[in-house]
Amino acid sequence: MNRARPRSSRLWQILLSHFRQMKGGLLLSAACMLGLSATEVLAPWPVKIIFDHVLLQKPLSARLAFLGGLHQAGRVGFLVAVSLTIFLIALLRGSFSYCQFYMTSRIGSQAVYILRRELFAHIQRLSLGFHARAASGELLTKVATDTDTLRDVFTNWGLTFAGQLLTLLGMFVVMFVLNWKLALIVLIPTPLLAVGTVLFVTRVRRVYRRYWGEWAGITGFLAATISGIRVVKGLGAGDSLSARGKGGSPRGSARC
Repeated sequence: MNRARPRSSRLWQILLSHFRQMKGGLLLSAACMLGLSATEVLAPWPVKIIFDHVLLQKPLSARLAFLGGLHQAGRVGFLVAVSLTIFLIALLRGSFSYCQFYMTSRIGSQAVYILRRELFAHIQRLSLGFHARAASGELLTKVATDTDTLRDVFTNWGLTFAGQLLTLLGMFVVMFVLNWKLALIVLIPTPLLAVGTVLFVTRVRRVYRRYWGEWAGITGFLAATISGIRVVKGLGAGDSLSARGKGGSPRGSARC
């Protein structure tokens, strides 16, 4: 446990140093995330206006008084203006989504490059005794696969969760502005959903850790075996290694 903390702190030092250098890109990505969440919240409103005030011909409410001039100009002109708003919101949403994806992918790829460079340099500084004990396949997996997982955590899971959370908060704000009593009724099952989510995430985390340990062992075994295939063929150990691979996770069974 004590050894894991310095490693984790070193990882965060590398990432924070990289993020400080890319703070402009991070701010732009955050702005695009806010814009994307805002367009998600605004998207249903033009459709509501068309149904209420064009098809059903209801009078404009006090919140939509600024549209009075367009509404009085005629149904066709009002419908065209609101339809253009739908197109504009869709265009902004696509632009914000593309910009956010581009910036996060760029920052994540650069972070992976830095982590791989630092990890490779660290492996070179380790003693010969460590390399005699460690499986070269597992080291290759850590450098190549684990760093990709960190990129996915940043570019996919983390930012997706943050964007959806912002959209959900925006929806709740709109609901409270429109009808706070109805919003409170909607929030009644929220504690049950939160407890269920925590229990589910806790269970999935344990399963994922076990799965990732098995996957690391298998990929390490394959990398070590394939990289030393000439030795395997020369010693006639192919059948033995195949049987060992079928028996489950052969973690730590191959050394090169």
